[in-house]
Amino acid sequence: MSFSPQKLLLINLEISGKEIRDVSSLISQSFLIKSVNLGSTQVSIPPSYFLGLPLILTNPKQLLYIKWGNDNSNIIGKMIDLTYYEPDCEILLKKPNSKQEIRNFPAYTSFLEIFKSVYPHLSIDTSNYLFCRTFKNQTKLLLPICNLPISVFHIPGSVWTIEFRNFPSSLVLCPDTLLLTKKWISSRINETNPLLSEVNQLIVGFNEILNNESVTSSQQEQFNSFLKTVINNRKYNDLLIRVYKSEENEFRLNPDRSVTIIHSSLQNPLTIPGSKLRLSFENDSYNIKMNNSDDISIPIRMDSVLPLLELFNCCYFDFYASIPPRDFSFDFPPRGTLKIPRACRDSRVMMIKDEMIDTVYRQEMDFGNELLKKKQTNKA
Repeated sequence: MSFSPQKLLLINLEISGKEIRDVSSLISQSFLIKSVNLGSTQVSIPPSYFLGLPLILTNPKQLLYIKWGNDNSNIIGKMIDLTYYEPDCEILLKKPNSKQEIRNFPAYTSFLEIFKSVYPHLSIDTSNYLFCRTFKNQTKLLLPICNLPISVFHIPGSVWTIEFRNFPSSLVLCPDTLLLTKKWISSRINETNPLLSEVNQLIVGFNEILNNESVTSSQQEQFNSFLKTVINNRKYNDLLIRVYKSEENEFRLNPDRSVTIIHSSLQNPLTIPGSKLRLSFENDSYNIKMNNSDDISIPIRMDSVLPLLELFNCCYFDFYASIPPRDFSFDFPPRGTLKIPRACRDSRVMMIKDEMIDTVYRQEMDFGNELLKKKQTNKA
C-alpha cells in the first residue's frame, strides 16, 4: 500500500481473499477510513493493523467480516492481543535536540510505555504530548500518548519525534520542553511578524538552560509565567491554534478540539466539535460534513483535501486515546523467536478451516510448552 492521494483519501475499504495478507501498518496513514469490509475472507480475529484506523476504533461494528465463532465481543481487545506474537519493533527516535537513538520494543508495547521509557522526565503529565511519525521525510502521522501498541503503526525507516498537542499552560522546564516551545512558536508566526521577535524576547532568558541541566525554582516560575502570558493575552491567539487553509476554506483547530470553519458558503464562521468532522465521497465528489448530520456540506476538490489531512488527524486524537490499557499477564502461550501462534499479517493461520482450529491450537500449545521446558532446563 502506497501513500498516493487515492490511498490517503480512502473512506470505505473492501478487501477480499488473500488481499488481507497485504494489509500492513501503512494503512494507519489512511485514517479517514470509516468502514472496512473483509468480504468472504474468514477470520476469527481481523489483523491488528486495523487498530490504526480511528473511526473503526470508535465504531468497531464498521469492521465487517465473516467470523469463525459467534462471539464478536471486545474485538478491539482481541486485535490488541494479536500484537503479543508479532516481531519486536526497532524504532528510530529523534529527540528535540535532534539527536537520534534507536530503541527496540516488544510489538505490544503501548505508546504510553514507550514515552515513559524514552522521556521519563516528561512523564508527570503525558496528556499534552504527541508522537509524530514521519515516513520518507514527508508523510506525517500524529498520535496521542495512548495505550495502542507500537506494532500497529511501526513502519521500518520512519522517524519518531514528539511535539505538543496544545500550547501548554505549564511545563516542567528542561532543555526538551524549551526546544519544543520554541518549535511550536516558530512554526506559527511568520518571520516578518513583529510578534515573533516579541515572543522570542520573552523566551530568550531561558536559553541558558540548554547547556545547563539544572533549573532553579525561580526559572521554573518565570517560565510558567511566560506561558500564562501567551495564553491570556489575546494578541497571541494565533499561537494557540492550528490553522489549515485550502481553496477559500479556513479551518481553525482550537485548544478545546473544536473546529471553526470559515467559508464563503457560510454566513458566519461555524464552530463544531472536531470529533464530528468527516470527509465524504458522494457522486464523484468530496464533501466536508458533520458526522450524522446534514447541517453542513462543503464541496471540496481532491487536491484541496490533502492540505487538510493533518486537521482530520488531530480531530481524531480522542478516538486513539479511548482504548484502555491491555493486560498481557494472563495465560498466553510463550512468546519466543518463532511466533506462537503465527498471527501476523504473513500468517496462514487465519485461513485454517473451522474443523482444524482445535488441532492447530493444540499443536501450537504443545510446541510452546516444549519450548518453555527447554528454557527452564537450560536455566537449571
